[in-house]
Amino acid sequence: MKKIIIKKIFFMIIFFIFFIFGLNKLEANKKQNTINSGNNFNEQGPVIEYNPYITPAEAVILIRKNKDNPFFAILDIRSFEGYINGHIPGALNISYKLENYKQLIRDLDRDMTYIVYCNDGRSSKRTLEMMLKIGFRKVYVIKGGFLEWVNEGYSVEKQDFCCGKAK
Repeated sequence: MKKIIIKKIFFMIIFFIFFIFGLNKLEANKKQNTINSGNNFNEQGPVIEYNPYITPAEAVILIRKNKDNPFFAILDIRSFEGYINGHIPGALNISYKLENYKQLIRDLDRDMTYIVYCNDGRSSKRTLEMMLKIGFRKVYVIKGGFLEWVNEGYSVEKQDFCCGKAK
């Protein structure tokens, strides 16, 4: 009886040692893959990290790449007055000052890609957090907001209103 118990313990110890060495080798391989490629890896392959904060230059590239993409939108969340005085070309205005602002954001298509901006980046950060929390997957925020966009010299579109109609 004692011999059987000793054999079981012996085999469990051997199994445990091989298991630990196997895990260490697996971790070493993962670290080596990360070091060699600069990417993180999981069981499905390389992991591309999503950074929602983009510069105006990166926003321009994203806008150009999605020029004819119906699943892409630019959201200007500043006041309507700020929007008509100048906005990123093609941007839609959903002012964070509206009473139903959160509901308007919730009603957007969560599978689309969005660039969100405000005047200086603070309100758009809060909007980003809200959107990600409720299930939006691809939302980008322009670092520094519209002020940084203008400061870097990118084009601005203005709305002129006369008699209730856009010119």
